[in-house]
Amino acid sequence: REPVGTDRAIIKMKDGSTVEADAAWEDAQGIWFRRSGLVSFVEKSRVEAITEPPRKPATESKTP
Repeated sequence: REPVGTDRAIIKMKDGSTVEADAAWEDAQGIWFRRSGLVSFVEKSRVEAITEPPRKPATESKTP
């Protein structure tokens, strides 16, 4: 079950399960994700896809 309208990354595992994370990224070692301040690692071979939330456009600051 995937959450609707979330601003969190969704990591879809190859076994069909999903993990919600505050942030997720990939490096040479595998997939890292942060959830509630805790950073965790999972092997790339276990991950099917990472869905990032849509990026909000930066607001322009207007200075007088």
